[in-house]
Amino acid sequence: MDGSAATAFITGGASGLGRAVAKLLLQKGIRVCVADICQDGLRSLSEELNKDETVLLPVVVDVADWDSLRRGFEKAVSQFRRIDYIFPIAGVGETRTFPNNPASTGFQPPDLRAFEVNMNGFLYTISLALQQFRRQSVNDLGFRGKIIVLGSVSGFYSMPCVPMCAAARHAQVGFVRSFGTYLADEEKIFINVICPNKIRTGLNTAEAFDKIEAAGVPLIEMKTVLDEVEKLLGSNSLSGAIIEIAPKIGSVVREPPAFVNRESERSAEMTLELARPLHQVVR
Repeated sequence: MDGSAATAFITGGASGLGRAVAKLLLQKGIRVCVADICQDGLRSLSEELNKDETVLLPVVVDVADWDSLRRGFEKAVSQFRRIDYIFPIAGVGETRTFPNNPASTGFQPPDLRAFEVNMNGFLYTISLALQQFRRQSVNDLGFRGKIIVLGSVSGFYSMPCVPMCAAARHAQVGFVRSFGTYLADEEKIFINVICPNKIRTGLNTAEAFDKIEAAGVPLIEMKTVLDEVEKLLGSNSLSGAIIEIAPKIGSVVREPPAFVNRESERSAEMTLELARPLHQVVR
């Protein structure tokens, strides 16, 4: 790996969307570090892509564990020195979070693993990204760094019976909307979230996806998602956008809900003034 090309760090890159994004970036000459908990997936990806020369850096991490993710990220920084793009993609599907056994006695804690991966892993990755980007100069394309989140339409639609995944995805959408414009304007850091509808990945079973298609609901094609990723690379100055990918019609930028009156809008404007000091430089 030389030091001339743009660089990227991808969580959850050993399979599914993350793997496809890694391949896209490598095709565009971007050096990539893929971080994933699945050692077998990382090994197969590395064997596939590092045949002739080393173009991909694989690191084993648990995104829900700060120290594990930090160590993996530090390997990428040590290798690349500068990180241009960060993709928080790692995620897991809904699990049985809350015990449901009326005959039981006592109280059991909820199983929060899905939330920890989908939410804590997202925030840990964001924290690493912001700290690294703030140490970097603005490049020739006009940015210190870009964060491209791969989310889900469960971040704004009502998706029944997946409360933990929906909570995490709503948080991602809220984060990007709240912080994206400020980061771009004040720090030349750009963040957007791409929210595809159902797409065939490892987050569900093949039987489940077959059932969806049999019901007449088209799945999203991987290429459609990759096309949106590609649009956000380089000098594109979009930030704070929620990009839905819908069946049949493709991508749509989702605007935030309208304010019910001017007073509500003014209240939101005041939030910027009041909260800005929380994000100023501290030495």
